[in-house]
Amino acid sequence: MKSKQITKKQCDEFLATIAEVKPWDAGNGEMIDAWYSKVDGSYITFTNISTDISWMIANGITEQIQSNEPEDAKVACIGFNPIEQKWYGWSHRAFFGFGIGSEVKKGHCGYVSTDINDLIERSIQFWSDETVKNVAGIAATNDKGIEGVQITYEYVTEKVPNESLHGQIGEQFMYPPKKWGRGEWKAETLEDAKQMAIDFAHGVS
Repeated sequence: MKSKQITKKQCDEFLATIAEVKPWDAGNGEMIDAWYSKVDGSYITFTNISTDISWMIANGITEQIQSNEPEDAKVACIGFNPIEQKWYGWSHRAFFGFGIGSEVKKGHCGYVSTDINDLIERSIQFWSDETVKNVAGIAATNDKGIEGVQITYEYVTEKVPNESLHGQIGEQFMYPPKKWGRGEWKAETLEDAKQMAIDFAHGVS
């Protein structure tokens, strides 16, 4: 993140150009003013803590602030830097920019599996470390009727401090993406870069 001091006045002036103030229901009948994107109505920040978006200004992410899920438009987590010609995606964990020529590889936060077999491979890789062995994955349907990947593994006794896990078999269910992605690919257009930012925001959320 670039080091640049951004004042509350600058934040409020910036927000006034890209957002509008609406009440947010905090529960128990309490309403709090918040900034919502003019693009799609997604939540950006509360008015009393507008400096939360100072990092956005400092990094030139000043246009098209919006949600990565247009059908829901709940929280703004992608935006455009017009100087760099990059789309950025973010969550509370991280942010990253994508432009023409950007690439997504296996292991990247923005990687989206192409099909169930790809998801099985990625899931096995994700759960494989020194604390487990015999990691396996199969296509399965959970108790909610969702098709995904069932992962099983055996805890490595000498690597796991929690004695209650010694000799036990662990299980995890890996959910599929809402729609299958492109796997490893390269952005040829700014629309491609936007999709990478969307996928990244999902990956770090």
